[in-house]
Parts: sequence; structure tokens; C-alpha cells
Amino acid sequence: PDLCIIDGGKGQLSAAVRILRSLNVNSDVIGVAKGQRRKKMEDLIYIPLRKNPLPLSRSSIVFKEILRMRDEAHRFAVASHRQWKKREDLL
Repeated sequence: PDLCIIDGGKGQLSAAVRILRSLNVNSDVIGVAKGQRRKKMEDLIYIPLRKNPLPLSRSSIVFKEILRMRDEAHRFAVASHRQWKKREDLL
């Protein structure tokens, strides 16, 4: 892939970059994390080797699309977990 989007902040981004490099995957990586109070639209975008989050306008189409991707990944994960848990409860 040209870009890997990690759901998490600086720590998760660093771990993902380390793993991708060990696998010789040469693609750009960014991390998307909730703000300090986890309020909507306080999401932060981190890039490797940068101390502070990337300053993207909250109204930016790019920012909104990245958040849509992250939210879809969350929706899929929650739905899969619920389905798995439902099957487990039936046993």
C-alpha cells in the first residue's frame, strides 16, 4: 500500500513503523488518535518522526476522509466482535 493508517497515537504508530520496517514494507504511515477528552472532532493525526500532531483543518476533506476510514474500521471491528460473542454465548 502507499499509505497505512494506524488507529492510535504516537506509541501505536511507532510500533507499526518498526514492524513494517522489519517486514521490508516501504509505505507511508500515519496514526489517528482521539483527542485528550475523546470528544468528536478533536482527533489528531500523527506522522513518524514528528513530535506534535499534523495540523490539518477540521473542515479539510482529507481530514474528514481519514476519520471516515477510521470510523468504518471501528464499526467493522465492533460488528465482528458482537457476532463472535453471540456465537460464543450460544455454545
